[in-house]
Order: sequence, then structure tokens, then C-alpha cells
Amino acid sequence: MDQEKLKTRFYQLVAPSLPNEWDVEEAVASLVASQEDQVDDILAQVPAIWPVSHSLCFAYLAAAGPALRHLDTGELSLWVHTLLDRYETGGLRGAQLFMADVEQHFVRHLRGQGGLRAVDVLSRLQPYVNGLAGRDMPLVVASVAATDTECIFVPDVLDLFADNDKNFLLYKLTVSFQWASMATGTLTAAPTLPAADALTHPLEQFFSGFSSPSYARTLYHVFETGRLLTFLADELPGLMRQAADLLPRLPLTGDAAETMNLLDLMQRGLLRDTWPSRGSDVVVDQVVDRLRSCQRRDADNQGSIDAIKALMPQFDIEEDWAGTAPIIFQGTLRLQDAWYAQIKQRQERETRFIKALTAHIQHQRTTTSANSEQQEGASNQQGEQGQDLALIIDTEKQAQRQAQSSPSLRIDNEDFILSEELAQLAAEIRHDLGTLPEEYISSAVGRAGQGFALHQATEPDTGQESTGPMVYDEWDYRRKGFRKNWCVITEKEIPLVQNTFIEQTLQQYRGQILRLRHQFELMRTSERFVRRQREGSDIDFDALVESLADMKAGRPSSDRLFIRLARDQRDIAVYFLVDMSNSTSGWVGKAIKEA
Repeated sequence: MDQEKLKTRFYQLVAPSLPNEWDVEEAVASLVASQEDQVDDILAQVPAIWPVSHSLCFAYLAAAGPALRHLDTGELSLWVHTLLDRYETGGLRGAQLFMADVEQHFVRHLRGQGGLRAVDVLSRLQPYVNGLAGRDMPLVVASVAATDTECIFVPDVLDLFADNDKNFLLYKLTVSFQWASMATGTLTAAPTLPAADALTHPLEQFFSGFSSPSYARTLYHVFETGRLLTFLADELPGLMRQAADLLPRLPLTGDAAETMNLLDLMQRGLLRDTWPSRGSDVVVDQVVDRLRSCQRRDADNQGSIDAIKALMPQFDIEEDWAGTAPIIFQGTLRLQDAWYAQIKQRQERETRFIKALTAHIQHQRTTTSANSEQQEGASNQQGEQGQDLALIIDTEKQAQRQAQSSPSLRIDNEDFILSEELAQLAAEIRHDLGTLPEEYISSAVGRAGQGFALHQATEPDTGQESTGPMVYDEWDYRRKGFRKNWCVITEKEIPLVQNTFIEQTLQQYRGQILRLRHQFELMRTSERFVRRQREGSDIDFDALVESLADMKAGRPSSDRLFIRLARDQRDIAVYFLVDMSNSTSGWVGKAIKEA
């Protein structure tokens, strides 16, 4: 086709935009040699791509011609839909890589030959992971599996098996393994590890003490993998029964190696229960013994740390471990990211605990004071009435029993019974730090003594964000699909405002309101059947049966034997959807509210 005609058609499709003429010439140059019907199909997708990204549109025009050699008729629109998804998840670079190999990245997946993509299973995996974690645990697409304790990273594509059900099971095993690493403390520093640098994970500081920190880290991960597989077998036996046939079939680096190194032997033992024979190598025997010790049900990551301390000095660091890839569900350790997340969680937990304890101290002191005054007044009023005095004593004993059975804190020689929220927070802090820091308690006591208001600890500030931002997909009519995570909504508390707008509007438009009310009064849309009428459009069968029965019994029969359809009721609901955004501020918003 003529290049000038192609440019003219392109400008018509993107109007009123006026892109650079040089960019347009370069983009449509690849379409000159294409057939006219193919050009029509390619240009028909431009209105869907241009509003998303101009650069993506130009890249699409350059790649669409070669792509049609691999696509059947009608598959171009589906390819574009997938392209836009890739752009929104991986940016322009991700979209360009997707277009670079149509056969590998699209056609094989379309034919069911290209494995399983993470974006296609996240909606099924996300509720499962949230249920395991007991909280929102986002799944993020990445190159390899990992976790930083705030989210779980999953591989972009799994294509190890021809059956996508098995690929999905591998995805499920992967996210379960990463969750287990959080639940069992793989990413947590053991109390025995010194922390010279507060900003560096103690495990990383521990590994740096060896001549080869990367080998120490890798060996620790392998020991922890054995422990985590045991944990999963106990916690998720159904999943592990399903995966029993899957694990031995997972590819290992040692399968293609002429001679297997230590890591290869350990991986084979974990997945295929094929261990080296005893006595062949003293160091290997020690490693296997340590690994099996770590697989005990009562083991924690301290066993893996002790194994590293004992074994690392015995290894020949010149042995090449770098060529051994981790097991696919094992992924990599993001220790430093997990440490930053833990610091953030500690700060948030400290703030929540101090605020909650401050409010609790004030509330309990106020309640105790009020109860004391009430009991003193009741005691004076009852005098020597033994029954009422016994009731007061019994109430005090009941309160004492409740205090003994509930968790409490002793502050300034005074016991404070903790609420369920405070008790849980205190347990989390003790589990993380080993103790409840005195500065947390002293800070709360200081705030309570300064009159730190109760509502400050329990209510959100007026007009401030009351929840985190919520992300939604948005439908795009041009591409006939959703834009991923396109809309962000932040919920806020709106302060109450006192004004006379409603009264003024009702007074100003009282004439129109009367006419509008009259019109609604005339609208009778509800129908009902009125029975036992002297005349009507149909026979009332029940009334007729009763009339015949009365005649047989010698009683006078009724002449109300008909049903009449009456339209004398109103059943009207009115729903108003009002746009109160800044775009309607001013007289437009005022007119909308008045209407």
C-alpha cells in the first residue's frame, strides 16, 4: 500500500492527536508490503492501543506484520489484548519482549503448549494464600520465587509439565513453601546471633563471617528446605500427597552434570529420597546427618545455623557450587528485604501497643474509680444489711477471679487486666523480641498521665484516611478488556457540616415540589387482585366453592363471586447517583444537589 495513504489513515484513527510525522512514517513503513486486508486488521487495533501508550502503538505497528505470519484470522485482537496486559504488568520493555517472539510467548500458550502463566492463576491462588497467612498476602509476578514477608513472588511462567493441572499444582506448592518459610521463621534471626549492625539482617552478618558467604547462605537454604518440607507434610498433608508424584519429576541441575557436587546430592535426597551411600565421604555423611536432624518436627532454624557453623570450615571452597540452581519452588532468600519489613512491622506494632495500652490504662482507672465510689455509696446506704454486704463481697471476689484468669500487666504496683487486642499485641511483641520492652510500657504510662484522650487511640482522625488505598481494574471499551489496577480508591471519614442548604432549596422551589409531588401521586403502578366482588373480570374460585357449600347446607349463598384487578397503589423507588467530584464543583455541583 502507498505510505502516504497509510499515514493519512493513521492520523484519522488517532485524531485529534498529532504525533510526529517522522515517527508515523517509521511505524507504517513496515506495513507497505502487507496485503490490504491485513493492513485493515492491524490498523483496526490502533484505537485500543493509542490511548494507553503512543510508544507502544508505534512498536505494535512495527511488529504486527511479522506477527501475522504466526497468527490465524481473528487471533490478532486476542494478541493485542494480551499485549496490553503485558504492558501494564511489565511496562514497555515487557511488551516489546512479548512481541519479539510471537510463537513462544503467545501462540504456544494459545494452543495449550506454553505452560501456565502466573497472571492466569493469581485469582485462584490469592484467596488460598490469604487463608494460609490469615491476612492479606499479595502475590507478585517475578523471575523466581521468593518472599519478603510482606508479599510472595511467583515465577512468571511454569512450563515444566505438558499438563497445566500439574503446573498449577507446582504454583500452589511454590506459594505454600514461601508461606512456610515465614510461618516457621526461616527468614527470622535466631536469638543466638549477634546483631552488630541494626540495618543488616543478623543472618547476613552471620554468613559474612565465613570465607564464602554465598556458599553459607546456599547451604542454610538447603537445610531449611528439608525442615520446611517436613512442616508442610504436617500442616498441609493433602497438598503434599498430591505433590508426592510431582516432586521426583522436578528437574535438578545435577541431572545433567557428569559429577554431582554436595548441593546436587542434597537436592536429590530431598526430592527423590536417593541419598549417597554411607561411608563414601565423611563430610557428606555429616551433611546428611545434619539435614535429617533439621527435618525433625520440633526443629527450628537454629539447627540449620548450628549445621553451618559445624560444616563450613570443613568444605573445600574451591568446589563449584555456583552451577547448582535452586529447586524451582525453593526460589531465593530475600533476607535483607525481610529485615526491612520486620523493622517496619516492629515500629507499627510498637505504636499500636502504646496507643492501645494508653487508652486501656485510662479506661481501667476511670472504671475502677467509678466502681469504688459506687460500692462505697452502696455500703453506706445499706448499713448493716448483711445480705447486700455479702453481695458486694461476692462481686469483688468474682472480679478477682476474672483478673486472675485474664492476662495482666503490673504497672506501678497496680494490676491492669489486658483486653484481647492488647494481649495479642503483647504476645506478638514477646514472640518477636523475646520480651516486652519496658520503654513501651513507660511511654504508655507517660501518655496516660498526660491525659492522652481515649478517642485518639481508638478513632481515626476526622477527614483522614480510614483505610488503605484499594486498587481496582477498569473496563476499557476500546480494547474490550480490563486495565489492570487502573483505579485507586481511598476511603476517608467526611466531617459533618451544618448548613441551611436543604431548607433554602425546599423554600426556593416549593412550587415545583408541589407539582412534582402531584405528578407522583398520579402514578399508580402497583396492581392487586380484589376478591369477593359483585362484578369483575374473573371468577373467585374460593368464593364460588364457599357459595356452593352454603347452598348445600341450606344457608343463603353470597353473590360476591368475582375478582377485580385494581390499580390503586404506588410502588415507586427513585435512586439518585450524584457526581460530587471536583469536576462538578461550583454552580454545576449546586444545580445537581438542588435537583
